[in-house]
Amino acid sequence: MKILAIICLLLGLSALGAALYCHMQVIPDMEGIDRMTRGMDLDDPRYAPARALWFQRESLKTTLDVITLIGSGLGLIGGIFAGVKKAKLGWIAAVISVIALVVGLLQSTHMFS
Repeated sequence: MKILAIICLLLGLSALGAALYCHMQVIPDMEGIDRMTRGMDLDDPRYAPARALWFQRESLKTTLDVITLIGSGLGLIGGIFAGVKKAKLGWIAAVISVIALVVGLLQSTHMFS
């Protein structure tokens, strides 16, 4: 069970890292692009680079959100299972995974918007 707890801890930490990177780097970049393109006709071919950059950041945000939600969900389930089987590290993994899951859900459901 200790190996499961360590794996779940690593899953939770990586999910938390992806969530924090998305929240601190990708979302402000998207807001900057939104401010820059306000009033532009993005269907115009002259603004194709701005449109491509926005689509790239949106795709990165979606990918990081999915990684966060799946990784933290698996880390939470495995951490609880390991914690019930008397591995104290499992409860730590579960707590970290819950934090990552909450941050991922807040970003995915646009509660920060």
